[in-house]
Amino acid sequence: MPKAIGGWRWKRGQRLGYVALILVLAHLATLGFTGWVHPEEWTSGIPPISLIAAVIAGIPLVVKYHRVIEREKRANPGD
Repeated sequence: MPKAIGGWRWKRGQRLGYVALILVLAHLATLGFTGWVHPEEWTSGIPPISLIAAVIAGIPLVVKYHRVIEREKRANPGD
């Protein structure tokens, strides 16, 4: 796919996707945080859908963060 649309356009789309995920997480946290911190109020012990969605949206961000950190460690082994 990157070859078909060009490397810089591909990167731009990927970065926009990460920004969108951050905005989704901010939206979910704003709306649902109070329900997340009171598990005793969860219906039948099932977490709220906003918490589940936030975890799913956060996974790619955590993976990307760890990949960037590992890349920086390999690029600067003495630091």
